[in-house]
Amino acid sequence: MHQSVEEKSKEYYEEMRRRVYLTPTSYLAVLNLYKFVLNEQRQLLGTELRRKDNGVKKLEEANKEVLQLQQDLMVRQPELEKTQVQLVEKTKVLAVEYEQAEETRKNMALQEADAKEKEESATKLSNDADNEVKRVEPQLKEAVAQLKEVKTAQLVELKAYGNLTDVMKAVYEAMIYLFGAKLSKPTDPGAAAKDPRGILKTMREVIFSKNPEALKEELCDYKSFIASMTSTELENRFSKIEPIISNPDIWNVKIIAKNSSVLKAFYFWINALKAYSDVSKIVQPLREKAKEYNNQKLEARRMLEEKRAKLKEIDDKIAGLEVEKKKLIERENQLKSEIADCKRQLENAGKLTKGLEGEKTRWTEEVMEKKEKSTFLIGDCLVAAGMLAYSGPFTSDYRLKLEGMWVSQLDKFGILHSPNLTMRSVLGNQAVVREWVNKYSLPDDNLSVENGIILESLRRWPLIIDPQNQAVNYIKARGSAMNKLSIDFFFNFYKIIN
Repeated sequence: MHQSVEEKSKEYYEEMRRRVYLTPTSYLAVLNLYKFVLNEQRQLLGTELRRKDNGVKKLEEANKEVLQLQQDLMVRQPELEKTQVQLVEKTKVLAVEYEQAEETRKNMALQEADAKEKEESATKLSNDADNEVKRVEPQLKEAVAQLKEVKTAQLVELKAYGNLTDVMKAVYEAMIYLFGAKLSKPTDPGAAAKDPRGILKTMREVIFSKNPEALKEELCDYKSFIASMTSTELENRFSKIEPIISNPDIWNVKIIAKNSSVLKAFYFWINALKAYSDVSKIVQPLREKAKEYNNQKLEARRMLEEKRAKLKEIDDKIAGLEVEKKKLIERENQLKSEIADCKRQLENAGKLTKGLEGEKTRWTEEVMEKKEKSTFLIGDCLVAAGMLAYSGPFTSDYRLKLEGMWVSQLDKFGILHSPNLTMRSVLGNQAVVREWVNKYSLPDDNLSVENGIILESLRRWPLIIDPQNQAVNYIKARGSAMNKLSIDFFFNFYKIIN
């Protein structure tokens, strides 16, 4: 190929007086161009093959999808009808559950009101009882304060005192009865003479026998003292001391205080317990009634909790049914949408398959042609690369001669090639060439198109004989569109600058 170009260069000089210079670099360039053109044409041909082949496959897939859509439509229509029936049934069940839940809420509201009323009544009674107790609390606190002022020595001294006054006897007797003891008469005649009823003896055995500090603590803890007795016992004990504490000549704080400060403390303690006992008679029924109301409230609350648990169960069931209903509605809408889409796709697919039935035949034929053309790529690309590398400086006649010589060599060595092989048939894309002609004003003759191919394919330039500035107009328009070329006119030479 390189040698044939050298021969034609000499002939070209003899005829046209134009020199064409060839160097070893030109030979290396054609090798690189051959690899580039072969690889590019394989990619282009492969892309076209895949596109056409994919088109045929897509049509076949479309036909299969039409059948599948028809089957899907036959399946989804009955499913939609079944879903709609289930949705109606679920709506009816929900209506019943909502009615039951509403009835339960009404019952709960009534029980809640009843429980609240019982609670308010119990609270009022408890407050009344507490107020009654608070009324005697100052008196009880005063008694405790008097007891705390009593010294241990005073209790010991009072215990040793043997000659009892009437006031002392009254206070001692009241204390003995409140502690639940009975009078125990002395067996000794001498002691019996001084203490005929056994008041002193019993006082010393029952009360003064206790540790003084422990006795004070026991008396100060009046609540525990009272709690240790039943209401009947407490009432019986106070009934025994009633004659004593109701006698104003003896049961008087001034008279008792003159005898002993300890007796005064006992006096306050007995009176406080009497007042607490009297209040207890009022408070106890109140507390019992409050307890009754509290029990009724607790029962109402228990029943309310049962209703609340039942309501929760109903609400949970309703929530579950609502979820199921929502799913059925979603499924119904989905099926309607799918059926509508299926019908639309069937209609569109039918139009597509009918409209492209003829294209399928043509694409199949083109696939066969492209596959056949792929067997010619080696020879076709060799000639095309040679033309790109060498034909630029030559005129149209010499280009045709070079192509003819190289095609003959291909035949000689048994290298397959396309019929009527030219550079334009290999590298000239018809759509691109039309764009050059229509958009960029390239002349439509073979030489101009070949020059355009050389310009677009590599960084070389062909011989351009352009008396009418047609090539100049094309280069300027094309360069402006590419936004990277400028034309510099100088001595009628045209130079392409990057």
